[in-house]
Order: sequence, then C-alpha cells, then structure tokens
Amino acid sequence: MGYAVGRRQGRISAARRLAGFLVLTPLVDRPPRQTQVREDLTVSADSTGRYASLLRFGLYAHAAAVELGRDPRVLSLARQKDEAGRPLGTVTCRDGSSRPFDLQYALELVTTEPTLRGEMDRAWCVSSLVLLGDRLAVEGYYDRAPVLEMVRHLRNGIAHGNRFTLRNPSELERWPAHTRDAACQSSDTFEVTPDLDGTQVLFDFMGPGDVLDLLISVSTHLSDYSET
Repeated sequence: MGYAVGRRQGRISAARRLAGFLVLTPLVDRPPRQTQVREDLTVSADSTGRYASLLRFGLYAHAAAVELGRDPRVLSLARQKDEAGRPLGTVTCRDGSSRPFDLQYALELVTTEPTLRGEMDRAWCVSSLVLLGDRLAVEGYYDRAPVLEMVRHLRNGIAHGNRFTLRNPSELERWPAHTRDAACQSSDTFEVTPDLDGTQVLFDFMGPGDVLDLLISVSTHLSDYSET
C-alpha cells in the first residue's frame, strides 16, 4: 500500500515538473515501429508526454478566457474598435488578414448561453484527444498502457460520431483501457468495456475535467516510460 501511494505521488510530481517544460523536443530520426499518421516522422515518448501536458493547458486557457469574459472591464482592454467605438475582436486568416467581430456580443453569448459553453468544452476535448491520439499512433501507442489505450478508444469513438466503436471487443482482454493505475484520478475510475459499444463518448462517458485528468496521466506515464 505504501509503495503504491509513493509511486503515485512520484508520478504526480513528474506531471507537475512537466508543466514547466512545454517546449516540444525535436522529432527523433529513427525507423518507426508502427506508423499510422506520418510515415516520415517518429516521435519520442518524452516529447509526446510534453505534448499531452501542453494540450491540457488548452482547457485552462479556455476556462480563463470565459471567466475573464464575465467582467465587463475586460472590454476596455480591446486593442481594436470600430468607428462607433465598440470593441472588436479578430480572427486571423491564412493570408494574414483578419476578420473582425463584435467582442462584447461574443463575450456575453459565451457567459449567458449554456449550449455554446458546452460546445466549446466539447470542441476542446475533441481536438485534444484527436491530436494526442494521432501522435500516439505514430509509435503504435508505445507500450499500450491502459491510459494510452483509453486515449485510443476515445479518439476512435469521437471520429465515429462521438460513439464508441469496438469492432474487436476481445482486444480489450489483451490491451485493457482504464484509469485504475492512472497518476491523476480526481473522480471515479473509467474503463472501456464491450457493453460501451455504440454509446456516447463525450460527455456521457467522460466530462471535460476527466479528459484533463487523462491528459495529465498520459503525460506522467510517458515521462516514466521514456526513462526506462
């Protein structure tokens, strides 16, 4: 029991250390073990762990922006205004040009429309799981630990209409997907089982905070894995 607690605390400490090192390391020039995304690239476990840590800050930034948007004083910080003096926000296009929008209206909508807030949370979770899953796939999900397999199933489910798609349920016996041994567990543990086939991934199975815990756990696991 003491060993398990000590090991978990060590993993959490490793996750905290990773939070301060968010710069991705260069890709390693070596033959891929199981390339599924880019055949000309491979990625180290350490750099992927750092990437998972970086992705979780997307939720922090999203939550911070929504929280700041509740304060009307934030409008005075707008760098651009229209001819009537109304604050503007901008979205950048590929060619460098920008598309302005009514900043006040957008902030009011985010803070008063629950449906929009929920979709923003969903968009963050979807993009994070897809990006991380594709990056893990380049190396065949490394040692295929349960937390990595969890990402694989969540990513695949999201890509199939946000529903779990378990074409070979028997694989779960060889490659289980759960969070029982995860470094970060702030709520109930999660496990992918055959009966989940066809059920919704987000947010019936996991919520935004649960995805956040998973990203931290993946980051910690890959940090440990890269040291072995």
